[in-house]
Amino acid sequence: MPRTYDQHGIRFMYPDNWEVTDEQSLEPPYSVGLQTPQGGMWVLQVHEQGDPLALASEALQTMRTEYAELEADSITERIEEHDVIGFEMRFYYLDFVVMARVLSLRHRDRTLVLLCQAEDRDYDTLAPIFHAMLVSVLRSDRNPAIPAFNRALDAR
Repeated sequence: MPRTYDQHGIRFMYPDNWEVTDEQSLEPPYSVGLQTPQGGMWVLQVHEQGDPLALASEALQTMRTEYAELEADSITERIEEHDVIGFEMRFYYLDFVVMARVLSLRHRDRTLVLLCQAEDRDYDTLAPIFHAMLVSVLRSDRNPAIPAFNRALDAR
């Protein structure tokens, strides 16, 4: 059964075996982080203002500071009638190859920045759930029951 996170104007559904690991919501930008049982993570920041490309680029530069051999490709997508921009990244951590994405978009007069990452062997399984959680955020003001989210959970 999925759980619902609903704090400070951020609402989304997530798998019940994922753990909320970090909340920074006293003042903008608000953020919430979740960790998967496999060690992957999903972190959403909500900025009151900001250019999506600038914020995604800033996140990429932060990642480059942490991981010197990081490889990145720019991406653009259309999700729930929103233009989404960001970067798909690959880097080594210890003996693992890690896949990550940073996505940014405007939603309800705010800018969302999402970072999700997991080991490459888990990423393909987690990617549909990461996506469904973002869709849940975008649909939260329209429809709290998200069929796509439940389909993503069933597929894992």
